Amino acid sequence: SYVFVDNKGDLWVGTKNSGLNIYDKKNNVFTRFVSIPNNDNSLNNNNVSYIYEDRSGIVWIATEKGINKIDRNSYKFVHFQHVQNTDNSLNNNLIWSFQEDKNNIIWIGTDEGIDLYDKKTNRYNQVKSSFANKSLAGIRILAMLIDRNGHAWIGGEGYGVGEFVISGMGLHKTLSLTKVLNKRNGLDRKSTRL
Repeated sequence: SYVFVDNKGDLWVGTKNSGLNIYDKKNNVFTRFVSIPNNDNSLNNNNVSYIYEDRSGIVWIATEKGINKIDRNSYKFVHFQHVQNTDNSLNNNLIWSFQEDKNNIIWIGTDEGIDLYDKKTNRYNQVKSSFANKSLAGIRILAMLIDRNGHAWIGGEGYGVGEFVISGMGLHKTLSLTKVLNKRNGLDRKSTRL
C-alpha cells in the first residue's frame, strides 16, 4: 500500500490488488477506483506503487502498467505507458517514484532507470548516466529527491543513494555522480526509498 495526502488534505490510499481509494475529509467518505477492462477512463491496473502531486496540482498514480493522471473534476484517468519501437513513451511500465524539477519536468523512476516527461510538449527522454559504474538505464529507481541546490538524490535498488549534479536543459539532462551512500557509509538497506 501507498498513502499520500494531497494539497486539499484528502487522503489517497494505493493498494496492492484493490486499486485506489480517496478519502474526502470534508464529506467523511472514501471513493474507490479500480481497473475496468476495456475502459480507457479507469485506472489502468489495481496495483498502485506510488502517488505524486506536482506543483500544478496534477496527481500522478504509478502502477505495474505505467502511469495514470487523474482529472480531479471528472475522475477520469489518462494513461501513459511503454510503447514498443517508439522514442516517445515510457522506457518501462513499472514505475516506482516521481519528482518534479524547477522547470516543471516530471522525473519518473522506473524499473529501468529514469525518464523525463515534459507536460507542455508531451515528450519523453531517458536520462543517460551511470551509478556505481552501471548505467542508470539498468537500475530500478525506487526514490528521487531534487534538493535546494539542484542536486538529484537517487535511490537505486541494490546501489544505495547517489548524489548527482544535474546539467542540461529541458528533457536533455545529464547526471554526474558526486557521492554514493551505501552500506560502506552505514546506510542500512540496499533498497532505499527517500
